[in-house]
Amino acid sequence: MSLVLKEHLDITVLKDKMPPALLLIVEILTNVVLVAFSTGVLLYGGALVTNQQMGTADAALQIPMGVIYCAIPVCGAFILFYAIYNVCKAVYDYKNGLLRAAGTDDAGTTM
Repeated sequence: MSLVLKEHLDITVLKDKMPPALLLIVEILTNVVLVAFSTGVLLYGGALVTNQQMGTADAALQIPMGVIYCAIPVCGAFILFYAIYNVCKAVYDYKNGLLRAAGTDDAGTTM
């Protein structure tokens, strides 16, 4: 949820002082790294672990452990979606003059 609302841990000391064009580049690079991680580790790696654990039963629930591990690729899919969404939103905001660092108001002053 914090990724959707952009309320995750974010150190904005440098971003607050960046011009919009540089801020757009930083937003895109940040989300490209997030796409790479969510695709490689969470989606691909999570799918491998899920498939490997389908033969192992959970001691208490008596369901395959792979069912429990399905949460990893599902979370990866959500993160991938919102990373792409954030890039599209940053480009849209930049084109419309709305891209500002977090913690600034409409006049561009720090709140």
